[in-house]
Amino acid sequence: MDQMPERTRETITKYLGDLYALESHGLQAITRQADEFQSAGHSKAHRAFQDFKNTIESHISAIETRLQALGGSPTKPVKEAAAALVGVAAGLYNKARTEKASKSLRDDYTFISHTGIAYLMMHTTAMGLGDDQTARLAERGYRDSARMAMEIDHLMPGLVLEELRQDGAHPRSVEEECFRMIREAWAQDSMRTRLGASTSGDLGMPPASPTGAAATGGTSTKSTSSTDSSKAAASPSSTSRD
Repeated sequence: MDQMPERTRETITKYLGDLYALESHGLQAITRQADEFQSAGHSKAHRAFQDFKNTIESHISAIETRLQALGGSPTKPVKEAAAALVGVAAGLYNKARTEKASKSLRDDYTFISHTGIAYLMMHTTAMGLGDDQTARLAERGYRDSARMAMEIDHLMPGLVLEELRQDGAHPRSVEEECFRMIREAWAQDSMRTRLGASTSGDLGMPPASPTGAAATGGTSTKSTSSTDSSKAAASPSSTSRD
């Protein structure tokens, strides 16, 4: 068991337990949606969600290992704070069969953004309390959440157009215009961040984060390293599409 003050251990294990519950419940929805995207003929979304499933499974495994090292257990009852987080994921699971794929993807965006900010909170807490191992785990979770949110941004225009055509409509192929809007929005946001805290203060807004309203832009077929994910979050226009 890692040596640390008992109060620090309690704080860290609470954050880990909350995230374990959130990710575990979200995994149920993501797994079912991956299958449903495949049966509905949404091949790009299916491939992306297989990657999301693998990423979340790896998060859960890492959290479980860290909890055990701290003397905690993911099998303990979910506390009130965690229950509120789990409600986000449970909502996705319950609506998965009743919504169009694009609306399911919209709700997944909320879940992934929620998870990302929870990892940021845990990272800050762990860093502040001197728990470097948990901080590294949280950094990976945050970067993965940014990457998955970016991929949803990249999937959404094509999926919406696909569903319009399935419903008998004849929309223009406007994906490139949508991708350009995404790139321009995040290029502007990135510029504001680079200008520094003084500009942010003038705008009455904090500098942007990679997940923020959930970062935008790219795709990946497997979980990336921290360095690669950071590059993806900083440069939506450099991402690939099939």
